[in-house]
Amino acid sequence: MLNPGMLPNVAGGQVIAGEMSMGEVGELKKALEAGYGSDVATLQGAGALRIQSLEKTMLATIQENKHFALFNELAKTNATATVDEWTEQSGVGGFLGGSTNSETGVIAGSQGQYNRRVGLVKYLMTRREVSFVSTLQNSIVEAEAVEAQNGALQLLTDAEFLSFEGDSAIVPTEFDGIYSQIASLGDSDHIIDAAGEPLNSISAIDQAAALITGFGNFGTPTHLFMSQLNQSDFNTHLDPAFRVSLNGSSQELMLGAPVKGISTSWGDIKTIADVFIRDERQQKPFEVDFPMVASQNVLFKPATLTAVAAAGGADSKWKATQG
Repeated sequence: MLNPGMLPNVAGGQVIAGEMSMGEVGELKKALEAGYGSDVATLQGAGALRIQSLEKTMLATIQENKHFALFNELAKTNATATVDEWTEQSGVGGFLGGSTNSETGVIAGSQGQYNRRVGLVKYLMTRREVSFVSTLQNSIVEAEAVEAQNGALQLLTDAEFLSFEGDSAIVPTEFDGIYSQIASLGDSDHIIDAAGEPLNSISAIDQAAALITGFGNFGTPTHLFMSQLNQSDFNTHLDPAFRVSLNGSSQELMLGAPVKGISTSWGDIKTIADVFIRDERQQKPFEVDFPMVASQNVLFKPATLTAVAAAGGADSKWKATQG
């Protein structure tokens, strides 16, 4: 309790003495604490006197240009019409051994195989909205500039993602990505299924390189795009004998070091981990990854969904451990 006899000395600026109960001491201590509250409408005591400390630079954890690995590697040309056309040569004509002949025999005619290919131009668009008030108020960043950058990143993100997973047969507005193009070949040799096993061996890569360079393809393996977890499998397990050092460092040829290249009999292959290649961490239902969009757009909601228990067929590749 405060000693009333000392009150007259307060006006003179003198130190006063007094006594307080434990409950009053606790209340005083609480009143003098700044605390951790962040809702300015509820701050009391010393918390109401606290000055806000705001970082003047917006901290962003978003994709950057370096993340669009495949898009950065591709050659870009301008399409001058809604239909893009090109000519492809897939053979020189004839057949193996078909040019043999006698001294005066009739020479069989042949010609190269050419095909006109057609690609439908698809469109990527985004609309950004910033209120007039937002452009006038004092902000840590300029709203219009940030949203313009966000729009560009969204377009690049879709271009990168669809370059792998776009399928016009499912979504007509999409262009066909690598997966769809490979499946359209109708040749099982072009798909090497690891059956869910980790990519920690040179076997599948060596087999793919042999197919690319083989007869009828005559290609050269140069790049290997993979998910982050596939890259981790290589870093952890790939035998150093198959690794390529891109900068001459011997440290890159050790187990556990980042695998930046793989050596095959048909050339060195550059490995590129692409964040837009989905591994099991990203293969979730759309409603889980984008709940706000799914709740607002009926296009992502099936009319009915019924789960039916059924046994796998005899040709099913599902294993018991994957069920």
